[in-house]
Amino acid sequence: MDHQPHVAIRRAVADDAAIITAITDAAYRIYAPRLGRKPQPMTADYHQLLAEHPIWLLEIDHHPIGVLVLIHESQALLIYSVAVSPSYQKRGFGHQLLAWAEQEARQAGYQQPDWSMTMLRDMLGQLSE
Repeated sequence: MDHQPHVAIRRAVADDAAIITAITDAAYRIYAPRLGRKPQPMTADYHQLLAEHPIWLLEIDHHPIGVLVLIHESQALLIYSVAVSPSYQKRGFGHQLLAWAEQEARQAGYQQPDWSMTMLRDMLGQLSE
């Protein structure tokens, strides 16, 4: 009998800062040479972000493999970062995190769909080709 992995998204807590940093660094590392510097999410203080904003972890069998950082603005829910561990990329987990962001935006009363989410989905699709 095949094991069906349990995929879940949960709100991150302060103790998750190190794993959030590790997943983010691994996912964004490939962009540093192209940009000539580390991308902004690689320089963030995740202890501070966790205290101020909702951060979500996508887990497979309780093992974190994806991160979604959201920032509530007055007019929109900002997606600060979407990161998936490189060994789990191109399997639809980034899309799952974006769908979660859309759900969070609706629940918070923001208009849906937000153009930036559509742009991110398009960009994510191009990266996975």
